[in-house]
Amino acid sequence: LTKLAEPVGRGPRGRLDSIEAWMPSTAVRTLRRLEPRNLEFVVPPVRFSDLDQLARLRLATAVPIAANQSGWTPRDVLEIVKRGAADVIVTDAHQEGGISGFRRVIELCETAGLPVVYHAFTTGTIGMTASMQVMCASPNCFHMAHPIYPPGRVTVGVVREMPAIHTRPGRVPDKPGRDV
Repeated sequence: LTKLAEPVGRGPRGRLDSIEAWMPSTAVRTLRRLEPRNLEFVVPPVRFSDLDQLARLRLATAVPIAANQSGWTPRDVLEIVKRGAADVIVTDAHQEGGISGFRRVIELCETAGLPVVYHAFTTGTIGMTASMQVMCASPNCFHMAHPIYPPGRVTVGVVREMPAIHTRPGRVPDKPGRDV
């Protein structure tokens, strides 16, 4: 933690996933020590199901709080918004019950002024490409938590051309997948 707390100057901002490991008092104390580090966000440092505690933690520290497992459905995300329990929503189509649920969550977060970060690469090339299309249609989707097509993980897919998201700006595919 001491090394993590040392400022490293300008450049990429770190993200921290404490895997719900801290008691509320430990979370406040630790995140206050990490404030100079200018973290992009921390994924639930306390129990993800305790939205009231997440909301209190948001008020107690300048480190942005991200909700991931707290929001498995659009209704869950609405509750996070209503309680002020997160600064960032980390999710994907898999968590939200498909591409239409994912789209609803993105629209809800856009209305609430919350950024959405794409969470995982669990849906295959068609699902990931569809998710990328939905995200690119909203101004509040600006980051991916994981590489969308991690090297070595996708060997055969039905999408002809994998998006080059490692470049800035990324390019959204405009071609259909190949016949299977």
